[in-house]
Amino acid sequence: MAPSFQESLFLKHLDTRGGVRRLKVIQAILVRIPPWSDLRAIGNSGPAKLTILIPLIGYLVIFNAQLAHYLELVAEVGGLNAHMFSVSPRLLLIYFGLCSFAVGSALYSFRCSNEVKKYGTSSAYVGGDGASIKDYALEPFEKFLAKSSYGDEYHKLRNRFESLDTVPFEERKQQIHNGILHLNFWSANYSYPIARLIVAMSYVMGFVCLAIPSIGVFFRVVRILWNVVRTVPLSLF
Repeated sequence: MAPSFQESLFLKHLDTRGGVRRLKVIQAILVRIPPWSDLRAIGNSGPAKLTILIPLIGYLVIFNAQLAHYLELVAEVGGLNAHMFSVSPRLLLIYFGLCSFAVGSALYSFRCSNEVKKYGTSSAYVGGDGASIKDYALEPFEKFLAKSSYGDEYHKLRNRFESLDTVPFEERKQQIHNGILHLNFWSANYSYPIARLIVAMSYVMGFVCLAIPSIGVFFRVVRILWNVVRTVPLSLF
């Protein structure tokens, strides 16, 4: 499948990195990592934000719930008695899954830019904040883009619209203004590829760890219900 325009820009950005440019396999992997805009649905959700507290709260819940077996639990965690499970493996799996979500959520909050957190697309960003970003506020974006690996695209953008003599000046200025904001959003959306990879993997591991006990409970309920239907079907009414 051909890369999108944003992915093409990110590929150009990777081409400026010597090590990545020589290793095409790494380049192909990095370009397939979900951008921040694909991760924001989970990262911005209330439950995902709350999971940041899970490592502490979950720790207290697990230990307090098993207070009577405290010594056995410490032995298990320390690896002294691997055959004794004083804490349910399903509970530990849920705890690990929530901790995995917590890692992804914390890294998302730290690395994802505010523009992408607030807006899912560059069009929404330009339409939402574009009118309030005037020349003075736009200058830092221009300086960043001009010196970054997106510099060629930035200069191409300016040259393209500045050369349109038949278009009114104000219209050209607005086109350049919007183009810079689009480019700035795309740059932020594909920033920190390693962080995006860790966030995506954390979410996937979290889903898997939470899905395993959920699926197990579902099939046990189905089996119990089936036994009831076979033995005493009238009890359902």
